[in-house]
Amino acid sequence: MTKIYVATFFFDVAGFEYTEKMAQQIKSRFPTVEPYLPQRNAAINDKKKNDKTITSEKIYTNDTEELLSSDILIAGIDGVEIDSGVSCEIGIAAGWNEAVKMGHQGKPIHIIGFYTDMRQFGTGENRLYRNLFVTGAIEQFGIIVRSLDELLIALMDYMD
Repeated sequence: MTKIYVATFFFDVAGFEYTEKMAQQIKSRFPTVEPYLPQRNAAINDKKKNDKTITSEKIYTNDTEELLSSDILIAGIDGVEIDSGVSCEIGIAAGWNEAVKMGHQGKPIHIIGFYTDMRQFGTGENRLYRNLFVTGAIEQFGIIVRSLDELLIALMDYMD
């Protein structure tokens, strides 16, 4: 079974709900897949509570374990800047893939960048720039898609 890790900015209602919608579409198209959404892991990611048991180290350790056991990373790269957590998750997956290329035992993680911001198509001052180091990591080990339909098509290419 293919395991998918979904990394997005989910700290506002719009981001949270769109991430849920994306996961529902994935599950509908691929019923045997259960996407991992960090936002669903209340044990470490319930940001509404001031809970001393929710620590940065627990978030890092748990989400890294989930990411490294995944076959595919879907990384939402919309926003004024790519979310710092999402950038870190892309870096972890790319670093893992570099280690696998150099002979480390394990399987590579396919990376799909999900970029829907309409400003990406601008040609002048209205163009929204993405950091080329980050997009290079995505493109080295996967693809950048620009719609939910493109995402679902790309997933078919990476399924077991």
